[in-house]
Amino acid sequence: MENYGFNSPKWRYNTHKQQRVTIHYFLHPLYTKDIEIIKELNFTTEKVYVFKFFDNTETHLPAWMSDADYCGRCVIQDKPESSLFALLELRKFLDCVDL
Repeated sequence: MENYGFNSPKWRYNTHKQQRVTIHYFLHPLYTKDIEIIKELNFTTEKVYVFKFFDNTETHLPAWMSDADYCGRCVIQDKPESSLFALLELRKFLDCVDL
């Protein structure tokens, strides 16, 4: 299991002026809402925004959910689609997990 603690080189904390973004991912409960970002975390594989809910609890949002172009390409299909490789990897994973 990888360590993403504060001393880990896997992420970087960015301080920046406060900014607002709109959530463009249509399956998110706050779809079309503007949120105020209080922190930004840059992991090796993705950027994450931290923001506060209306009750002042903090949560995070993957940055791609605020990208209108990317989210515009997200669709729900009539039939599920997956590659054979992904299904084989899932089978390997499930074989290792004690359910």
